[in-house]
Amino acid sequence: TIAISRAYFRSTDLWVKARLAAIRGSMEMLCACFHYGVPNPEDEEYPLLLVDTPFLEE
Repeated sequence: TIAISRAYFRSTDLWVKARLAAIRGSMEMLCACFHYGVPNPEDEEYPLLLVDTPFLEE
């Protein structure tokens, strides 16, 4: 049981570290958007595609 609890703790610890790294990356991207401004999609090489969604039309 000690080996199982150590393996569980190790996997949980790795999961928490991965989640914290993902949150840190998201926060850095959010801060960069506020600092540099959100990129203009019209300036991108591939513009956004318009999708026909008839169920949203009124």
